[in-house]
Amino acid sequence: MSHINKACGPLLLRRRSALPVLLTVLAIGFALMAIAQSAARGRFPTLKSACIEVPGYEALPDYGIELRSGFSFPQNDDEGKDYPNASSALLACDSDPTCVGYNTDGVTITQAGLISVAYVSELRTCLWIKIGSSEAYSGYTRRPYLSWSAADSATVFVDTASAAAAKEACDQNPACTAWNTAGQFAIGAVDTQAFPASPGGTTLYLKPVCRDKFGYTSYYGYTLSGLSGVSGLGTGKMPGGGADAADFCRLDYRCTAFSTDGSYAIGGVDLNNVGGTTCTYVKEPCAPIRGFAAVNDQNSHSAPDSRPYYNCFSDVYKACLNDPECIAFNNVRNIWKVEPDDYVDAPGICFYLKL
Repeated sequence: MSHINKACGPLLLRRRSALPVLLTVLAIGFALMAIAQSAARGRFPTLKSACIEVPGYEALPDYGIELRSGFSFPQNDDEGKDYPNASSALLACDSDPTCVGYNTDGVTITQAGLISVAYVSELRTCLWIKIGSSEAYSGYTRRPYLSWSAADSATVFVDTASAAAAKEACDQNPACTAWNTAGQFAIGAVDTQAFPASPGGTTLYLKPVCRDKFGYTSYYGYTLSGLSGVSGLGTGKMPGGGADAADFCRLDYRCTAFSTDGSYAIGGVDLNNVGGTTCTYVKEPCAPIRGFAAVNDQNSHSAPDSRPYYNCFSDVYKACLNDPECIAFNNVRNIWKVEPDDYVDAPGICFYLKL
């Protein structure tokens, strides 16, 4: 479930990984202060979506669908149906045994109609897939009703006698990247952003190299070193290892990154590509919060409709989430009831658009 910091801290969710050689992070994210808007206008915002968790469904942020007709909207009832909103689609999908999922556009999807799903950057949507009887397993990402495709010509798929046998083989083989309930496992790279529909409705389980952590971007094979010679910046190492470093970074707002080897950073972060199995996690300045897409360092050009009195950032988040008229809010607790027609540069501002 999503977590709201009762001490009025930031709400943290995941973001997809990238692999730059050097990443500098300024320790000014999450500051709740008024920032004067610049005169620059018209720059297209970078959106990062986060989905509301729905019982009985697996949420996939920013995933589009392809149906049998080649479209993303049902052309007939065999593919699914189109409803006024996501709430109506959820009710319909719950009561329809042929429905395997729905999205924020109010589209329901049938197993017979689904061809594939794929991640599309900044799509500003959520896709929910029914989990059915599939189990969740530690160390794996679940993808119900979906299958795999090889991401490398050397990837091989191995058949076993059962799903349990495939999982056991994948658990024990470091080269295994995925397995499914059809009793197969993969050796080598598989695509982790595009998935064909699975024959027979089987479930795919992916083995992530770095486990997702809310509010962080992960870097596999990278370690931390601080930027020296600058006041207020530095690194350290927790004696308890990666778990203690993660707790420290979660509780101390000054912490900007940590690694599974126990290292942590305050201020600017230098990432060293050393190979190996270390995962380094860097805090996002405007992490997505469930039900919204986050826009970093930009604000709506139009004036806010209101600035209600709230003691905590979490209060304005919950108020906007539960208000059907609320379209957006920001981290200085302004609320908008009209979709922005333009944006202005606003360093330090986190702008949240409802999905």
